Amino acid sequence: MSFSLSVVSLLSGDEGGSSKERKRSLERPFTLRIRSRLQAAIARVLRRREVQSTQRSYVMNSSGTSYSRAKPYECEIYSFLGETLDETKEAYAVLVLLIFLAIISSTVTTFLNVLVIIAVRTKPQLKTMSNIALAFLAVTGCLMGVIGLLLFIVARMFTLLAKRSSDFCTPYRLSRNSLRILGGSTVLHLVLMNVERYLAIKHSFHYTTIVTNARILGSSAFTWLITLCLTVPLVILDEDIYLIVNNVLLFLCIAIVIFCQVTVYLEIRRHQ
Repeated sequence: MSFSLSVVSLLSGDEGGSSKERKRSLERPFTLRIRSRLQAAIARVLRRREVQSTQRSYVMNSSGTSYSRAKPYECEIYSFLGETLDETKEAYAVLVLLIFLAIISSTVTTFLNVLVIIAVRTKPQLKTMSNIALAFLAVTGCLMGVIGLLLFIVARMFTLLAKRSSDFCTPYRLSRNSLRILGGSTVLHLVLMNVERYLAIKHSFHYTTIVTNARILGSSAFTWLITLCLTVPLVILDEDIYLIVNNVLLFLCIAIVIFCQVTVYLEIRRHQ
């Protein structure tokens, strides 16, 4: 009896050992398969980086023949202007004219917007909701004249003075992004003014409860926040996505302005 029990235990032990070995033999190809796939993926990444570094070094070494490929996306304008600028080129004259017009525009824009801000600030009879919205728009215009156009002038002067145009891509990039932010904020403030006029004409009975100083201030701050959130991350991540989002937002702003203007015009004609 004891002999038979020992035989059974040995047989069960052999079956347990064989099942464990069978399980290990099944798990081993799976782990090997995962390991091989990981190694292949790492090898592909390393090979891609090696190819990119080789292409980059090739472009840098062959700057005499393929210099335009080494320039970043933001400096594509310089491939149109030519690698170097001199006073005999038409692009030089165009840039001088742009700088001259930008100086005049910056001076006039800043002066007129400062006058609007001072008038709304100092005259109590002008402190209406529509004039407060106009003052916020004037602040945006003043920033455009002081910061945006000034950076535009500096970037174009760097382009004229550079021995090689692509040496000054940073001022050009900074000027372009600042104009994008200030331009977007200006468009949104125009929308804010039109919505305020729409509420004043179409919903005149509830206008005083809907439109307040705090809400106009909050709406102005919200427009700046939207502009920064839609411009800075998208420009850093992908230029094409920024252009698509910017065009869609511009279309919506134009549609809102047209709707408000048409509604106000029809409402005024109806009351005449």
